[in-house]
Amino acid sequence: MYHSLQQLQLFMNDFINAGLTSMKLFTLNKTTYLDLFEKRLNYLQKALECFQHAKIDTEQTMIKIQRYFIFLS
Repeated sequence: MYHSLQQLQLFMNDFINAGLTSMKLFTLNKTTYLDLFEKRLNYLQKALECFQHAKIDTEQTMIKIQRYFIFLS
């Protein structure tokens, strides 16, 4: 279920919530810390990628906003 939610969030470019969903998938049904490290580390890597995309998207939006206000001045 969370996998489908994450795919929808990525489709909608909702990178923050997709990253949070990846973190939820990381801890979902965990058994041991070794299980988290060996089998689920990819979820944390996916979360990091999502947060990095969100940062880039936010920076690009801020640049567009700044250009717009400079244009209005």
